[in-house]
Amino acid sequence: MPTSDLNAQPRFEPQPVPYKSIHEECGVFGILDKNSAGLGHTLYFGLYALQHRGQESCGMAVFDNHQLRIHKEMGLVNQVFNENLLESLTGQIGIGHTRYSTTGASNLDNAQPVVARSPFGGITLAHNGNLTNTEQLRDFLKQHQYLSQGQQR
Repeated sequence: MPTSDLNAQPRFEPQPVPYKSIHEECGVFGILDKNSAGLGHTLYFGLYALQHRGQESCGMAVFDNHQLRIHKEMGLVNQVFNENLLESLTGQIGIGHTRYSTTGASNLDNAQPVVARSPFGGITLAHNGNLTNTEQLRDFLKQHQYLSQGQQR
């Protein structure tokens, strides 16, 4: 656990990215909902509406203030999620992703959301595009002790 003041947030200064053009890639959908019972279904319909943004794989991660649940597979939203699975994806906050690959192999390892473990619990990430500064992000997280030993490779 970091010994620094938890209220003092370290800053990671983003690097400017030159504007090239607007283009669509993956679909990302997030929600915060007090009605924990319907979260999986709400995420499902959000991802279904974004299916045109990516047909390779899809996934969801939900958190209910106690447990982080994630499910992701190769395939379309209506192939990956069924009623029983959606009923089990309860919580107050969730994120979903449909993948359109621009780099990397078309396999489950590259499906999102991605979950990392930290001393503070799980961190879930879904993004639209490519992370080009992963080494700098990892160094920042290690420096501020946000990554556990298992994540510091």
